[in-house]
Amino acid sequence: DSDFDLKRTRKRGRRVPKGLAIDAPSIEEVKQAIESISGVEILEVDSEKRYPASWWDRSGYIKIKSKLPKSKLLYEIANKLKELRSLKTRRK
Repeated sequence: DSDFDLKRTRKRGRRVPKGLAIDAPSIEEVKQAIESISGVEILEVDSEKRYPASWWDRSGYIKIKSKLPKSKLLYEIANKLKELRSLKTRRK
Protein backbone atom coordinates (compact mmCIF):
# COMPACT_ATOMS: atom_id res chain seq x y z
CA ASP A 1 0.00 0.00 0.00
CA SER A 2 1.44 3.35 -0.99
CA ASP A 3 0.45 5.05 2.29
CA PHE A 4 3.26 3.15 4.04
CA ASP A 5 5.77 2.65 1.18
CA LEU A 6 9.26 3.89 1.98
CA LYS A 7 10.10 4.49 -1.70
CA ARG A 8 7.19 6.91 -2.21
CA THR A 9 7.48 10.57 -1.40
CA ARG A 10 4.82 12.39 0.58
CA LYS A 11 3.85 14.09 -2.66
CA ARG A 12 3.39 10.68 -4.35
CA GLY A 13 1.18 9.28 -1.60
CA ARG A 14 3.17 8.22 1.46
CA ARG A 15 1.21 9.29 4.54
CA VAL A 16 3.61 8.44 7.34
CA PRO A 17 7.15 9.69 8.09
CA LYS A 18 10.05 7.78 6.50
CA GLY A 19 11.02 6.45 9.91
CA LEU A 20 7.72 4.56 10.11
CA ALA A 21 7.47 3.52 6.45
CA ILE A 22 8.57 0.12 5.11
CA ASP A 23 9.70 -1.04 1.69
CA ALA A 24 6.82 -2.17 -0.59
CA PRO A 25 4.23 -3.36 1.93
CA SER A 26 1.71 -5.86 0.57
CA ILE A 27 -2.03 -5.56 1.10
CA GLU A 28 -1.84 -8.76 3.18
CA GLU A 29 0.77 -7.22 5.50
CA VAL A 30 -1.39 -4.12 5.95
CA LYS A 31 -4.45 -6.29 6.62
CA GLN A 32 -2.51 -8.30 9.21
CA ALA A 33 -1.34 -5.09 10.90
CA ILE A 34 -4.88 -3.69 11.04
CA GLU A 35 -6.23 -6.95 12.49
CA SER A 36 -3.76 -6.66 15.37
CA ILE A 37 -5.08 -3.22 16.43
CA SER A 38 -7.94 -3.31 18.92
CA GLY A 39 -11.02 -1.26 18.17
CA VAL A 40 -10.56 -1.45 14.39
CA GLU A 41 -12.88 -3.54 12.24
CA ILE A 42 -12.10 -4.51 8.63
CA LEU A 43 -15.19 -4.11 6.47
CA GLU A 44 -13.84 -4.87 2.99
CA VAL A 45 -10.58 -5.84 1.28
CA ASP A 46 -10.00 -5.65 -2.48
CA SER A 47 -6.46 -6.30 -3.71
CA GLU A 48 -7.29 -5.71 -7.39
CA LYS A 49 -8.36 -2.07 -7.19
CA ARG A 50 -6.09 0.67 -8.49
CA TYR A 51 -5.65 4.26 -7.42
CA PRO A 52 -6.38 6.50 -10.44
CA ALA A 53 -3.19 8.54 -10.05
CA SER A 54 -1.09 5.36 -10.25
CA TRP A 55 -3.31 3.16 -12.42
CA TRP A 56 -0.45 0.77 -13.30
CA ASP A 57 0.01 -0.22 -9.65
CA ARG A 58 -2.48 -2.72 -8.15
CA SER A 59 -2.32 -1.31 -4.66
CA GLY A 60 -5.83 -2.36 -3.61
CA TYR A 61 -7.73 -0.96 -0.66
CA ILE A 62 -8.96 -1.89 2.77
CA LYS A 63 -12.15 -0.35 4.10
CA ILE A 64 -12.23 -0.15 7.89
CA LYS A 65 -14.34 1.11 10.77
CA SER A 66 -12.50 2.79 13.62
CA LYS A 67 -13.08 5.30 16.38
CA LEU A 68 -9.45 6.44 16.21
CA PRO A 69 -8.59 9.65 14.34
CA LYS A 70 -7.17 8.94 10.89
CA SER A 71 -3.67 10.24 11.64
CA LYS A 72 -3.38 8.18 14.84
CA LEU A 73 -4.67 5.11 13.01
CA LEU A 74 -2.07 5.54 10.22
CA TYR A 75 0.72 5.75 12.82
CA GLU A 76 -0.64 2.65 14.62
CA ILE A 77 -0.75 0.67 11.37
CA ALA A 78 2.76 1.84 10.42
CA ASN A 79 4.14 0.77 13.80
CA LYS A 80 2.50 -2.66 13.51
CA LEU A 81 3.88 -3.04 9.95
CA LYS A 82 7.41 -2.33 11.16
CA GLU A 83 6.90 -4.80 14.00
CA LEU A 84 5.61 -7.52 11.65
CA ARG A 85 8.45 -6.93 9.18
CA SER A 86 11.07 -7.19 11.91
CA LEU A 87 9.54 -10.47 13.10
CA LYS A 88 9.50 -11.79 9.53
CA THR A 89 13.18 -10.95 8.95
CA ARG A 90 14.21 -12.51 12.29
CA ARG A 91 12.59 -15.82 11.32
CA LYS A 92 14.63 -16.11 8.10
